[in-house]
Amino acid sequence: WISEVKPSPVVGARISGETLMWDRPVVDGKLNDSTHFVVYASDSDDAESVISDSENIIAVVYGNSLILEGALPSRTYITALNRVNNESAPVMVKVK
Repeated sequence: WISEVKPSPVVGARISGETLMWDRPVVDGKLNDSTHFVVYASDSDDAESVISDSENIIAVVYGNSLILEGALPSRTYITALNRVNNESAPVMVKVK
């Protein structure tokens, strides 16, 4: 049996200089069970369509930050994944 429970979305997503950063949410006094994160980039404001297209993925990271390099679309979206790869709702950060 594999759980279908999605992790909570990241919190505090922000850009500082060229670094995209976020925090793991705290749920019931414990860190969320997120193990890694997917970062998407797109000019679209339709988050669900952005994360449904793997061509929009720019990185999969195990930490809570990513240095943004080169020209990027106007929005980045971050999702959290748990150990069985259930994906959270996306959180958007404007790049420009």
